[in-house]
Amino acid sequence: MSRTTLVSVFATALSRLHSDILLVRLKQAGLPIDLMSVFYPRRLQPNSARSWMEGSMRVSIGHGESVCLSGLLRYALSELKAEGRPLASCLGGLGLGAQQSLNVEQALMDNRIVICIQSEDDWELATILRILQENQSDGIYVGESPMEACAPAAPREGRPRKMPSFGLGGMGSLVGVGGGS
Repeated sequence: MSRTTLVSVFATALSRLHSDILLVRLKQAGLPIDLMSVFYPRRLQPNSARSWMEGSMRVSIGHGESVCLSGLLRYALSELKAEGRPLASCLGGLGLGAQQSLNVEQALMDNRIVICIQSEDDWELATILRILQENQSDGIYVGESPMEACAPAAPREGRPRKMPSFGLGGMGSLVGVGGGS
């Protein structure tokens, strides 16, 4: 099922290696790397961010600290750098609630790596969530993004035509959805 907006999925990785494993598995599942972004402390840049994602920018995370951002979101959040606003104040624009935004920012302050994947349709969203769970991602948050998709998603070569049998139910406290906490 295609939609006209992108859904943002944020997840915390346990290490550089863990973030690389997550991004490789997402890419192997057929998700486009150009819809993925990585927030990381400068000294913890994942190899996948260096190899697959062009460029990076510094983003303020409050208290005078900053992290690097590689991938699609650096275009969407470019006004952050100009305005000097902390990251948490802008993540609501990607559909995260206030508490979720603070959790993402706190993970970055704790020198963790946070990946963000933009989902164009329900198949991608279910695939992203399955891969993140199977690979023990921490702090998974899902929000509706106001970013308009350029065009309805067309099925990619080799992509299943039906929604996988797993759903959003039964994820317990791992997944925070939308504007809640």
